[in-house]
Amino acid sequence: MPRLTFRYILPPLQLLIFLAAAIPEHQESVAKNPQSNFEPFGCIKLDRHSHSPPVYDPFAYECSGGNPERVAVINLPVTMLAILLIEQSARLDVSQVALFYSTMLIGIPLFWYGLGFLIDRWRSRRLRK
Repeated sequence: MPRLTFRYILPPLQLLIFLAAAIPEHQESVAKNPQSNFEPFGCIKLDRHSHSPPVYDPFAYECSGGNPERVAVINLPVTMLAILLIEQSARLDVSQVALFYSTMLIGIPLFWYGLGFLIDRWRSRRLRK
């Protein structure tokens, strides 16, 4: 029987967790105010246009907290990378929302595959001793 490998289990699991938090958050944001230029993901306030940097404001009235906040913290390196890419691409005419979600959809599986690979490697070394 093959051993359980974390590098194949963690990426889709974390991606499902992200999608389970992101899709309702997006639908709720669009339903509340479809004409707004901003869309929150937890306390990260994303602009649908690229003229301003993303704002992290835990005291903002749009801060939904809950699951999106937990997902952003669990995937902190990917979230930081997404915010960095948004800030660096401010001169380009790219939606912050689209860039954030695409970075998260690509970065989360890569990050968790790498972490799972390290866990598998550590486990195999322990079993050999």
